[in-house]
Amino acid sequence: DWLAMSTASLTAIVLLNAGSVLAALTPVPPRFHLDVVHVNDMHAHVSGIGREFAGCEGATECYGGFARVLAAARDVIDRDPDHSLFLNGGDNFQGTAFYTYFKSQVILDFMNPMRFDAVALGNHEFDDGVSELKKFAQGLNSTIVCGNLDLSRDPDLLNGTSLTNWTMVEKGGVKIAVVGYITQDTRFSSNPQTVAFVDDVESVRRWSKEAKSQGAQIVIALGHSGYVIDMKIAREVAEVDLVVGGHSHTFLYTGTPPDPLDEPSIKGPYPTMVRQDSGKVVPVVQAFKYTKYLGVLRVEFDDQFNLIEAKGNPILLSPESPQDQGLLEVLAKWEEELGKKIPVHDVIVTIEESCRIDDCRFTECEIGNLIADSIVDVGCDSDWACIGLYNGGAIRSGLKEGNLTSTELLEAMPFGNNLVEVQMNGTCLLEMLEQSVLWYDVSRLWPKGGFLQVAGLRVVYDVSRPQGQRVVSAEARTANPNKYKPVIPGERYNVVTNKFVYGGGDNFTVFKDHNITANEHPITDYSAVRETLKHLHHYKPFLDGRIQIVSAGEATHSAITCLLPSSHLIIFSLILGSIRVFDRLSLR
Repeated sequence: DWLAMSTASLTAIVLLNAGSVLAALTPVPPRFHLDVVHVNDMHAHVSGIGREFAGCEGATECYGGFARVLAAARDVIDRDPDHSLFLNGGDNFQGTAFYTYFKSQVILDFMNPMRFDAVALGNHEFDDGVSELKKFAQGLNSTIVCGNLDLSRDPDLLNGTSLTNWTMVEKGGVKIAVVGYITQDTRFSSNPQTVAFVDDVESVRRWSKEAKSQGAQIVIALGHSGYVIDMKIAREVAEVDLVVGGHSHTFLYTGTPPDPLDEPSIKGPYPTMVRQDSGKVVPVVQAFKYTKYLGVLRVEFDDQFNLIEAKGNPILLSPESPQDQGLLEVLAKWEEELGKKIPVHDVIVTIEESCRIDDCRFTECEIGNLIADSIVDVGCDSDWACIGLYNGGAIRSGLKEGNLTSTELLEAMPFGNNLVEVQMNGTCLLEMLEQSVLWYDVSRLWPKGGFLQVAGLRVVYDVSRPQGQRVVSAEARTANPNKYKPVIPGERYNVVTNKFVYGGGDNFTVFKDHNITANEHPITDYSAVRETLKHLHHYKPFLDGRIQIVSAGEATHSAITCLLPSSHLIIFSLILGSIRVFDRLSLR
């Protein structure tokens, strides 16, 4: 018995030791890494942007620009091309004089040499209608992904283009699906004509399942619906492994950013890690706006393609950053062409203090005051006082301190919308003001372009109130410019706005709903501001308290719960902590 027990014990020890040796010799499960290089919301800033997102001139003043983007992207990709993806989150159109005058032709000249693996559609790709988008889609050498378009009334957009719901890319022997999506708000934030839009989250779920069924080992959602929807996709679509977004111009950064001026703009860590109910964690990234930064994310997976680690940060493209020589030559050609269209370097006025656009979709902002005042000064034909209403989403860049040129002003307001003058009663005017804050997000994660900058009005909003009841007070300027009186429902008011808003843009349906006719002016919003400024030697941007947001701080939770439809309660979930955010995740 003793011998049998000793033999058994010895055998167990030998087997245990052998198992330890075998375990030590067994290789660690193989990992797959992927460097995701990404941009979003470049908005035609082919030559770059100023440090504070205003105009710039020359190589020593400009940040970003397509030549710096490509040089920095190639620096990352060329180190390991078989484990790198170059993705574009949409909104390549609209934002500078280059696009205003040359449309998609100039964008194609810059984007084709960049050779993206996949490109999402942004809402501004529809600004000049389906015909301009089709020219772009037919000429682009990259695959365009967008899975929530309803093209039943416009199937021609698919002819001769690479537009698809999703695409499969193989890297390092691994099949990676890139599924596209676009904001449903495109229907009233742009000019999609007969193109309709279905639910973005549901479409990502549908095409991700299809991609998985066709052998995709990793699924990336690439789209243009904003940070809030990006996180909703990450949380709710089980098949998605990474979300690369755009639209909300969100600056995500872990740590202190290389330009301290951008620190107040940080909305979350890079990457933002979102936990699904199953426990799976999905990274979400964006790379701010206007080419100032390039997103670079390293994701690492185990042999079952479970996420092990996600880390990175956007790279600042400073004036000292290298530029791609080929794109510099393209830029020189288009700068010469632009010079034939507009006096590029003529000085309109000297700006005494710089002003940014961070607040223009949330409250009164300096450049909003300038624009609203200018459209009243130039566009009001009435003998009695006019009110100016201008959508904050149409303001695309700030004003830098110093000389302001025509091209820099055009960057600030590139759409070229004609002014319209209407007469409406106080009920309709108050309805417009309520629409201005209908979807107000006190967390500032979801900026809405329909927030109105005003002139000839003093308005107070309480955004903790239910929708449709948020105007606390509204006073209109009288014939005496220093005197205001409350807006009265039955009284008549002269209002100057732009053609986009009058046409129902940003969901301002009041004009159509009440059959309000307009007098359209031949002058554009840009021309109105230029006309105002050219008579001045200096202009100092200012705030005067014409818009006030009250109770926002105390009412963050209640405001958000009543702001969003049930399908969009992601913000509420975020505040309650249902979505857990980490600076960096390691699952090892």
